[in-house]
Amino acid sequence: IDRMLWLYENRKLIEGLTFVEEPSVLRFFFGKLQPISDWQSKLVAKFKEDFDNGL
Repeated sequence: IDRMLWLYENRKLIEGLTFVEEPSVLRFFFGKLQPISDWQSKLVAKFKEDFDNGL
């Protein structure tokens, strides 16, 4: 539960994804996505900073 609370408190680090390929049928299942920035790296760095000893 502490990780879920941490994720909620750091939700502004998560920016989103955009479609690279968007098929006309079932786009959410077969579409290809890419991040709109390097938010994953920022999220991982913050997680390691906060929980590195607890991993």
